[in-house]
Amino acid sequence: MRIESESVNGIQLENKRIGPLLVYIGARGNNGISGLSFVMRSHNGLVLVAGSKRLAFAMSVIEAKAKAILWAIQVAQAKGFVRIVLETDSSILVDAFKHNKALYHIKSFFLHIRHLCLLLDSCTWPFVLRDGNKRS
Repeated sequence: MRIESESVNGIQLENKRIGPLLVYIGARGNNGISGLSFVMRSHNGLVLVAGSKRLAFAMSVIEAKAKAILWAIQVAQAKGFVRIVLETDSSILVDAFKHNKALYHIKSFFLHIRHLCLLLDSCTWPFVLRDGNKRS
């Protein structure tokens, strides 16, 4: 199945199935207020989409990171991408995703993320050290 051509940042994308979309996830929290961010790059490093927003409340940094991942997947799907690599510095989230563990304090977000990942052709979660994740 071919996906229609689209122009992103002045670059014509012919087929969104070529190469995975690299998504760098960022989330920070302080006194219950969190900032979420993501940067989506093509397989050759071209920035395609980026986003950041402020949340009025998050129970934990893990919850903020899960919300950032959920938001990034939703944006990627809305743009028609079908293969994504979600890079995060949260070993807890990566471990839970890879080993199908339940994180009870963010269960609803995590189940939603898992469901959306199943709708994609490919969705992987490599762990990256914080220094390697400064792109978001």
